[in-house]
Amino acid sequence: MKIVNRVLQTLEETAILEVDDHGQHIEARDTCIRRAIYPREFLLFIAARKDFEFVGWWNNWDLSASLDGEEKINRPIALLRRTEI
Repeated sequence: MKIVNRVLQTLEETAILEVDDHGQHIEARDTCIRRAIYPREFLLFIAARKDFEFVGWWNNWDLSASLDGEEKINRPIALLRRTEI
């Protein structure tokens, strides 16, 4: 990843898949622009909504590994609950 615009929080992300199929080498590459959303920004957005509430977030898609800021974050997941309106 590389930063495109710090103010707009945009990043250029490139994913590369290299395949060796019995000696035949294939490379698939995809580049896209994504907007980074930071935890505080996400929580403020959810707090302003009446139809969802923040339940928590966990590390590595493991609901027994809650994020507390101590460990390395890898594939985080956020859980929201839809509320009645």
